[in-house]
Amino acid sequence: MNSHFTGSSFFFSLKTYLAAILALGIAFWQSLQFPYWAMMCVYILAQSQSGRLRLKGLHMVLGSLIGGTLGVAASIMFATSLAAIMVALTLMLMGGIYLADRHRRSNFYVFLLSGITCLLVAMPGVATPDTAFPRAIDRIEDVVVGVFSLIFVDALLFAHDGFANASAITHKWLGSMREVAVSVLRGQPVDDRLQTGIIQETLQLTPLGDGMSCEGSSYGWERTRALMSALTNGVRLVPVLSSMVDFDRAFGSAAAHPDDIGTREQLAQWIEAGCPDDDRSAVLRMRLRPAVAILAGDRAAAVRLCYRRYLRGIYAGCRQMHRAFAQFDLPAPGHIHVPAGARMTPATFAQVNWAFALRGALCVGLHMALLGALWDATGWDTTMAFGMLLSAIFVSIATLTSAPLALLKVVARITGIAMAIVALYVLVVLPAVDSFFMLALALLPALFLLGFQILKQGGVLFAVLPMAMLRIGADGAGTTPDALLGSVIAMYLGIAVAMIVNILIPPPSTAASVRWLMKSSVRGMTRIDDRHGADARNYAWHTLDRFMVIQTRRPVLEGAFQKDPGMQTLRALRIGMGMGTLRRWAGTTAERCTIVSALAHTLRERLGAGSTPIAAPPLSYTLDPVLSHAASAPRANAQALRALLEMRVALDAFSRPVDGAFR
Repeated sequence: MNSHFTGSSFFFSLKTYLAAILALGIAFWQSLQFPYWAMMCVYILAQSQSGRLRLKGLHMVLGSLIGGTLGVAASIMFATSLAAIMVALTLMLMGGIYLADRHRRSNFYVFLLSGITCLLVAMPGVATPDTAFPRAIDRIEDVVVGVFSLIFVDALLFAHDGFANASAITHKWLGSMREVAVSVLRGQPVDDRLQTGIIQETLQLTPLGDGMSCEGSSYGWERTRALMSALTNGVRLVPVLSSMVDFDRAFGSAAAHPDDIGTREQLAQWIEAGCPDDDRSAVLRMRLRPAVAILAGDRAAAVRLCYRRYLRGIYAGCRQMHRAFAQFDLPAPGHIHVPAGARMTPATFAQVNWAFALRGALCVGLHMALLGALWDATGWDTTMAFGMLLSAIFVSIATLTSAPLALLKVVARITGIAMAIVALYVLVVLPAVDSFFMLALALLPALFLLGFQILKQGGVLFAVLPMAMLRIGADGAGTTPDALLGSVIAMYLGIAVAMIVNILIPPPSTAASVRWLMKSSVRGMTRIDDRHGADARNYAWHTLDRFMVIQTRRPVLEGAFQKDPGMQTLRALRIGMGMGTLRRWAGTTAERCTIVSALAHTLRERLGAGSTPIAAPPLSYTLDPVLSHAASAPRANAQALRALLEMRVALDAFSRPVDGAFR
């Protein structure tokens, strides 16, 4: 069947509807305690890509098992005190939210579901802990039925893999990376929109790569590794390109060795041709292979060494990217090398900033405390419990976004829509239903329309709220108009509390979060103190993570910074790697104390001061004595000279009045 046809909204809605009815039918047949929950899980799980659906289903079941176990344990251990149970549940939910915020791959769902399922198991019966274990079994059964119903329908009728989509996006991403590399080699400016597009395409490829590993193909995992290798080599190429731009500004491209000027154009032409493994590639390898000799005091040779190193890095990075993607496109890809430390691209501040994730956990904790006080004031009423439970789930999901208040406002609006839909079914539709076939037909209009909304931002709320409030059971709707009204009132109280909590603990602005990431890069660059390079590599990966997150916020940072914060972060990376090289070069204690430690202290003091830590005056006079000492030493070290030159160029670029990304 045509891939576009099976991936259309119509077939997606039809697939989820059939799976939901199948799950509801199995739940009735097996007399499950919460049939509506099995149907609701189908819509929570729904994904357009079959591999992502299966992977999320696996995480959903695993998270439910973990959360059910924790909920039962909390009920047993703290059965003598309602307050103690609430504290335990709050801490478990906070832990799950913190871990979910920190994980950049799809396994974050395990941690999120663990905390939420813990509440679902223990909260409804805090006064009756002896029922926690049966309730956990019921929840897990419903989840398993919902997950396998959707996977079965998807595999049997409308399977839709993500390979074609991933291949198209990767082709576009590779083309953009080639365009940027060629522009830098020829000294041409790079369009800001092109840079932003590269970052967005990289973020799209992360979930697609995860999903391909579960699509049933025997080569799904190999394709995922090939995609990860291509992305990693592309990300590692960005600092090299930015370094060459800064060197061109500082020295001019004519400062390079005449042979390397011609090599730049040959390399650009080779990249434009798609980086083929042909005679041109062999010629480039020969031209880039000879090392540049550096004599004592020969700074010009050190500059040429930097250029040669950048050209080698661009050649190697482009070659490895295209080799990885060539394997990705093969019907039977072979083994592909993935660079050590490779990981998927982060997309949120919480994934690179522990304080941001901690703020989300604290918001959940404060919300649970206020929720517990309201619940206690109502005498632990079950209607209040239901609304508060839903609000706790939604405030937990809100912590995953950078704008939780906006999401909670969406929840408030959808709650009104959901109440109207549920009231219509409770008062008019379901009383006229007398068979399962009639029930399936009655649900068809609402569920089919729901399928068109579910993949939109916040669309899952349309699934959770109506089904949770309707609570369809074997005898029809498991709620009355009075109970529905009470649940909705409790829900709105919970949303109001959640909004108050987010006002009391406001998220930092985008500019403040970016500034924090920049400061973290500055602090880290002077602390690289290992003798074997492991600390430097770890710092490099973390700084690249910060750079990627900053670049995703470029459109909303216009005017907030005088200089491009992403490029400033890459310059901090260059200085940090240079400090690591200097520490390895300084063999004696005296050299480490008088040269490297003193330089690290100066950089920390100068770059770490003020609210804009990387807007510092030129520091070239600080590096000049060190550079002279390294160049005139009897054992002149080429790597130390290169590192000092790179640091000096980076520091000069920090305070240059005019700045642009790759301009």
